[in-house]
Amino acid sequence: MSLLVLVFGLNENSSAQKLRLRSQITPTCGTNSIAKFADIYADGNIAVQGSYDCRGVFIYDVSNPDSPRLASWYNPGNNQRFLEAVVIGNRGYFGSGNGGGVHIVDLTDVNNPQLLGIVNSTNGNAFNSIHEMVVFGNYLIENFNGFSNKILKVINISNPANPVFVRDINPTEVTWVHAMHIRGNRMFTSGWGNSTVRGRTEIYDVSNIGTQAPTLLGFIQDATSVTAGNSMHSSWSSEDGNYLYSCRETDDGNADL
Repeated sequence: MSLLVLVFGLNENSSAQKLRLRSQITPTCGTNSIAKFADIYADGNIAVQGSYDCRGVFIYDVSNPDSPRLASWYNPGNNQRFLEAVVIGNRGYFGSGNGGGVHIVDLTDVNNPQLLGIVNSTNGNAFNSIHEMVVFGNYLIENFNGFSNKILKVINISNPANPVFVRDINPTEVTWVHAMHIRGNRMFTSGWGNSTVRGRTEIYDVSNIGTQAPTLLGFIQDATSVTAGNSMHSSWSSEDGNYLYSCRETDDGNADL
């Protein structure tokens, strides 16, 4: 997987989006494994890319979309498999899938990232290994990297050096929640399901997540068959909040609207 910089355009006669590839960059990886890179996230002039077998997080300066630059490689201990990398403003959130917790990193100088704190079982009663996460204001919401635990954890990270556990969310989904997406005060989860029970895409009100447990507003299941809506990978809501686009992680995967 490479970092691709795309341009979206609309003309006044059409609502269809047009894409144009502006540039591409592929960082050096010290392995021949096919599982090299993980999720990509960008905000402003910074893009971050997680990794599997390449290890670490690749941090890019994308201020010039025609010439993105690998500014730094965050890889403490040379062995962290940061499956999830998120950047909001000048702060990075890097989630380890192999026991390193979530690293909160200052990216004010993208050439020299600085660790602000680590969220793990010791600091914040969080998971040591996470698969996906979402940052909602001062709160980190994370899942476990594996089917053995479907709990979602909520951590107050207003002080990265002193994360504070807020609460667990126990979804009605039977197996595991792969990912979470928040727009406004609603959180959408992507449930995995199993061979006998449909996966659930749950919708929560998280308006007061710091002081109150999220309210389950409802859930969505694919009625086609028991497994048709299983293995939900992730979702994204439309800007107006009226539609949810959900994709599956399968060999012949499809998407639901």
